Amino acid sequence: MGQCALFDWHSIGIAAEFEAEVLVEALKRARETIGSINEKVIEICVLFPEYKYLLSIPGFGPVVSAIVLAAIGDPFRFESGNQVLKTAGWDLNANRSGKRSDSVTPVISKRGKSDLRYGLYQAALIASTRNKHFTS
Repeated sequence: MGQCALFDWHSIGIAAEFEAEVLVEALKRARETIGSINEKVIEICVLFPEYKYLLSIPGFGPVVSAIVLAAIGDPFRFESGNQVLKTAGWDLNANRSGKRSDSVTPVISKRGKSDLRYGLYQAALIASTRNKHFTS
């Protein structure tokens, strides 16, 4: 009975080692794929003149700039920054539900493009922790 238990632990060890090797290889392939995709995204983004301007904004790296560029599209279709905020769903909205307008609390509508909200949030987060103009 003791040998049978030892055999089982040995088999489990071999199986766990094999599974770990498979997972490591899958992780390597996933990282390579992500790297290839990021390279292609940057290759496409540099074709847009707006991309280099986005990269000049604190907090905007290659990935965030690509997300924002894809979500906004043609930036010249907007007449003001408020329209961009509304597209992102960051415009203020108030749920009145029978209340008077002076007693309601405005909230962010979140009805716009979630990808744009995510990209702008990430840029603000990065800038607020790494840029001297935002951290001082």
